[in-house]
Amino acid sequence: MDSLAARASRCLLGLFLLGAAPAWAQEFAPLAGFERVRGATALALDGASPRIAVGTGSSVWVAAPGEVAQRALRVGAVRDLAFEPGGALWVASERGLFELAGTAATPHAIGPGASGRATRLLWLGGSLLVGSEDGLAFRAPGGAFTRVDGSAPEGAVLALAALGPRTALAIAGGEVARIELDASGRVVREIARETLPTGDGPPLDLAPLPSGGALALRESGLARRDASGVWRRVPIALPPGALPLRLLALAQGLWLATDAGLLFARDVSGPFERAGAPAGGAAIASLSAHADELVVAGARGVLRGALRAQLPAAREESRAKLASTAAREPGVLAVQRAALRYLALEPQRMASLRARTRQSAYAPVLELFGAYGGDRSHERDQDETFTSGLDRTFRDRHRETGSDYDAGVRLSWNLGGAIYHPEEIDASREAREWIELRDEVLDEVAQLYFERRRAQLDAAREPDPHAAARLELRAAELAAGLDAWTGGWWSASLAASSSPERPAPEITP
Repeated sequence: MDSLAARASRCLLGLFLLGAAPAWAQEFAPLAGFERVRGATALALDGASPRIAVGTGSSVWVAAPGEVAQRALRVGAVRDLAFEPGGALWVASERGLFELAGTAATPHAIGPGASGRATRLLWLGGSLLVGSEDGLAFRAPGGAFTRVDGSAPEGAVLALAALGPRTALAIAGGEVARIELDASGRVVREIARETLPTGDGPPLDLAPLPSGGALALRESGLARRDASGVWRRVPIALPPGALPLRLLALAQGLWLATDAGLLFARDVSGPFERAGAPAGGAAIASLSAHADELVVAGARGVLRGALRAQLPAAREESRAKLASTAAREPGVLAVQRAALRYLALEPQRMASLRARTRQSAYAPVLELFGAYGGDRSHERDQDETFTSGLDRTFRDRHRETGSDYDAGVRLSWNLGGAIYHPEEIDASREAREWIELRDEVLDEVAQLYFERRRAQLDAAREPDPHAAARLELRAAELAAGLDAWTGGWWSASLAASSSPERPAPEITP
C-alpha cells in the first residue's frame, strides 16, 4: 500500500509540474472584426494576404485584420474554405462549390448527386482537390473538374492534407488514401490506399507534421505515418465525453478541436490539456495558424490566441507554489486512514469483535440465588381446681417463633460455543454492514481529495482571475469536507507541514 501511495503522489506531482511547464496559447480573445459572427463552422487564412474567411451555418464572412467582417455570400451551411494562392476564396457548402472573387460568386459543378456536394478543399501544386459526399474531384489550373476514379476510396471525404508539394492524403469511406500528382501538377498520377492500425475507431481528420510524416485523428486515438508510409497507433487520453473533430500539428505541439473545447499537447503522445478560456470550454469546429497566432472558430465565434513559449511570471510563480504545496500535503491513503480512525472503522475493530464472539464460550454464566424460610407456633393450656369450696381456673400460654435463610452461587459453561457460537451469524452480518460503510467512507474521501487536486490544477491554469478565484473557493470547500471526515486532522496536518516545529496531529474518535 505504501508503494501505491508513493506512486500516486509522484503521479500527482508530475501533473502539477506538467501544469507549470510552458504552454503555447493559453489565453484567447475574440478576433477583432468578427464579434458578430457566431456558430462558426469553417475557417481559412490567406497565406498571401492578411485576409480571413469564416463560414457559419448560413453565410461566409470575410475581413482583413483590423477591419469589420462583411457578409460575402449566403450559401447555407459552410463545410470548408480555402484561399487560392494569391486569388479567390473557394467555398464548400451544402448548396455546392462556389468561387468568390471580390463580390462575385461563381458556382462550380463537380458531379451529379452526392458527388457534387463538396465537403473538403485542398490546394495542391496549383491544382484544386475537392472532396465530396461521394469521392474526390480534381481541377487543374484553367481546366474543368474531373472525378478521381480508379483505386480512390468511395464515400464521404472527411479530410484532406498536403503531405508534400504534389502529394496529399485523403480520408474517405473510413479509409486513408495517398494521392500523387505528376511533375506538372496537372494530372493525378497515382492513388494508393494505406492501412491504419486496428482499434481506436475510424479516422476523422489528417494533419501533416512539421518534422515530416502525418497524423490521422481517430475517435479515441491517433495514428502516425512515417516516411515509408507505415502507420503506427498512438494512444491518447482525452477528457471524458470529449469528441475529437479536427487536428492541427505545429512546431510547438498539437492542437485538438473537440465538441467540448480546445486541447493542447506538447508531444504526439500527449497528455492533452485544456486551453485557456473561452476556447478551452467551447465547441471548436475549425482551427488554423499563421505566423505567431492561432485562430479557432466554433460555437462562440472566432477566437485568437498568441503562440508564445512563456507564461506570465505571476502564473509561473502560482504553479510553482502549487507544485510545492502538493509535495507537502498528505497522500490520499493517509487521509483515508485518518478518516477510518476518526469514525472508528479501523479493520482491527471488526477483527476484535469476531475474536471476542468466539472467546465468549470460555466465560462462565454466573448465577446468584437465595431463599428465606420461617415458622411460628402458639400453645394455650387451661386447668381447673376446687379448693375450699371454690373453683379456680388456671390458663397457660406458650409461643415459639423460628426462621431460616438459604443462599447459593452457580457457574455454568457452554463449551460448544468455542467451536461454533450462535452469535457468529450476527457478527458476520455486522461485518458486511461495516465493510459497506467503510467502502463508502473511503470512496467519499478519495473523491473529495482528487476533486480538490483537480480544482487546484484548473485554478493554476485558469487565465481569468475571476474564474480562478471560483476554482480556489471550490478547492477550499472540498478541503473543508476532508476536515469534517477526519475530525480536523486534515487542517492540523497541513498546519504541521507548514510549521515543522508543530507536533503531528492526533485523532480522537
